[in-house]
Amino acid sequence: MLLLLTQVVTVEQQRALCRLGAISCGFLTRRLLQTEKVKQLRQTVQDTQEFIRSFQTEAPQKRGSISAQDLSLQERVRAQLRAARYDVHDIFFEMPLEERLALLQLDREVRTEKKLREMVTWLDVSPFNHRLRPTTTHWVGLLTVSHTNRPIITEDLNLVTLTVKKKNSQKQV
Repeated sequence: MLLLLTQVVTVEQQRALCRLGAISCGFLTRRLLQTEKVKQLRQTVQDTQEFIRSFQTEAPQKRGSISAQDLSLQERVRAQLRAARYDVHDIFFEMPLEERLALLQLDREVRTEKKLREMVTWLDVSPFNHRLRPTTTHWVGLLTVSHTNRPIITEDLNLVTLTVKKKNSQKQV
C-alpha cells in the first residue's frame, strides 16, 4: 500500500523556497560564466561583432562597392557569430542541469591539470632542483615527477601539495 503524505507550505516557506531556488540558479549561472568554454564563446561573439562593424565601415570607404568575396566573408563571419550565440543559448537555456554540472566539473578538472602542469614546470626550473639527487622524487598531490622529469598522473587530482624528499627527511614547500 502506497502512503502519500501532503504538507501544507506556508507563504513564508514558499518565499524562502523561491529565494533559495533563485540563489542557486544565480550561483550556477555565475559559475558557468567563469568556465573556459563560455569565456571562449563570449570572446568569439565580441570579436566577430567587432569584425563585422569594422568591415561594414571600412569596406565601402576603400572601394565604391563590395565584392562577392567580401560578401561571402561577411556571411561566413555572421554564420560564426550566429553559431556562437546559439551555443551560449544552448548552455544556459536548453542544456539539462546534469550536463551543465558536468561542464562545471570538466572545467574544474582542466583548471586542476593546468595548475599541476604549472607546478611541474616550476619544479623543473626551481633553484633547488640542481641540488637534488637523481633518486629524489617530487610529489605534487598525486602527480609524481621522478628524476627523469616524466609526469605520472593518477586519476584522482583533488589533493595538491608539494613535498620534497631528500635523504630520509621531508620538508613542505
